Amino acid sequence: MPKDIAIVGKFLSTLPEDDDHPYRTGPWRPQTTEWDADDLVAVEGEIPGDLDGVYLRNTENPLHPAFKTYHPFDGDGMLHVVGFRDGKAFYRNRFIRTDGFLAENEAGGPLWPGWPSPCNWRRAGKAGARERG
Repeated sequence: MPKDIAIVGKFLSTLPEDDDHPYRTGPWRPQTTEWDADDLVAVEGEIPGDLDGVYLRNTENPLHPAFKTYHPFDGDGMLHVVGFRDGKAFYRNRFIRTDGFLAENEAGGPLWPGWPSPCNWRRAGKAGARERG
């Protein structure tokens, strides 16, 4: 267990609690919380003191169901980082705050079709433009 862990963001998900889609269950269940975890404990052995860098994972992380067919690329992006420095490890995860993510977060649900629909890119841009005035 990390010695220092903090919740830095919490977001509403409208996915069903009993969701049985294989890309949204078990280890693939979307995260609704952004975390900072410092000074992670090595499970076995120790982290080399000269190991300095990060492992970055970019993945989909849907908060809302698709209007029609779900595609694994649907959903908001989330970055996960495991970093190493001075013999210690840390973890961070963050949603990628696109105009589309911000608009759907404010609306509390999906605003346009998912990935297979080409119109989602135009609508995301227009939603952001309306917010900026």
